[in-house]
Amino acid sequence: MKILFLLPIAFILLSATPTPTTYSLTVKITNISSTKGLVEIGLYNSSSAFPKVGETYKKVRVKPSSDYTCTYTFKGLPSGNYAFAIYHDVNSNDECDVNFLGVPTESYGFSNNVVPTWSAPTFNECSFKMDKNKTLSVKLID
Repeated sequence: MKILFLLPIAFILLSATPTPTTYSLTVKITNISSTKGLVEIGLYNSSSAFPKVGETYKKVRVKPSSDYTCTYTFKGLPSGNYAFAIYHDVNSNDECDVNFLGVPTESYGFSNNVVPTWSAPTFNECSFKMDKNKTLSVKLID
């Protein structure tokens, strides 16, 4: 009799799979020079990939709004460390244009508003922990 009583409870406990917790990250971008082109946001979850082109965890391209800002929300992000790199692709050629020294000629920015000096910043400088829903702002560098 006890087995018949315990059997449904055991079935419920074994069939219940924990749902992974995920979070949303809203990125607000300001200081966009014009409404031409698209703003590309590359989200990274690996220090070895940051900020390499083509190695993003997620990537989106967003049209700037008339107030020279744009906002995008990444949904379903698992807990962990992330960083993002952004550039304004004014001429819509799908790349961040640079001068002969390799310095971007299109506006760009990084999470934590890190301003690089002689080279791209590191993942550790730009990273943040996703352990709750977050809204982060970045001001593009001209």
